[in-house]
Amino acid sequence: MIRKHWINRYRPPETPESIKVLTEELDPYGYESVLFTVHSRLGDMWTRLSSSVNKNHKFKYMIAVRPYLFSPQYLAMLIASFNQISNNRLMLNLVHGIIGPKETFDGIMHGEQLHDNNYRKEYAKQFMHKFLNETNVYIPYEMPEILVSGSSKESLDLAKETSDIVATFYESFMEDPEKFTSRKFKKIFIFLSVLVRETDEAAEQEVANIPEENRTTDSSPIYGSKETLTKKFLELEKLGVTDILFSQFDQWHDPKVVHEFLGELTDAGILS
Repeated sequence: MIRKHWINRYRPPETPESIKVLTEELDPYGYESVLFTVHSRLGDMWTRLSSSVNKNHKFKYMIAVRPYLFSPQYLAMLIASFNQISNNRLMLNLVHGIIGPKETFDGIMHGEQLHDNNYRKEYAKQFMHKFLNETNVYIPYEMPEILVSGSSKESLDLAKETSDIVATFYESFMEDPEKFTSRKFKKIFIFLSVLVRETDEAAEQEVANIPEENRTTDSSPIYGSKETLTKKFLELEKLGVTDILFSQFDQWHDPKVVHEFLGELTDAGILS
């Protein structure tokens, strides 16, 4: 079965209180983890999550990591400290190629070089080598699962060397599944935005009527009836996908519809 995860894409958790509200809503749906994105112009997510952890919840906190925002040693220290608060509740999503909208490198040492995508990839490679091989931390220290996001050869190489776990967009994977499966990764994660309606025709009509300015910027949306979407998920499993990071189709659609649909698939033994 494919493990299901949730991306907190459209509700930026601005305070520890808003994180608590969000996680209370998500916990009943049985997600393996919830991904919290990162942006250098927003506040620090580690601090917010550390003050918001609910030890009664089952899901893990997945934090997006941009290597240039801190040192390998400091990342190791953060993980060790988080484990003291709630052990084995972390996952990391290493983001090293794509930068966010309005992302700047102001205030970062040698930030001018980070505008180069190839430089960021090489930087991430060196960062992870130091992180995995040269950091010293105090106990407790339990290494979380680390997803390396990307679809380039450099990203796939880094994923294989780092954690043997890769994450990519649905469309990138479907263009050439063998590109990923031939590497025999331990886990393959897919980013996927979902719009579910009673029929395929209803979903198609709704998507067609979405104003251009409201359309999702996610490059991997899918839509259709429950039957159609279920078939697509089963196809992904046959192709070797082990995990899906779900989100709602865009900020205008109610995520509860997606949560409940995925819950039905969990009850049916299609997702876990």
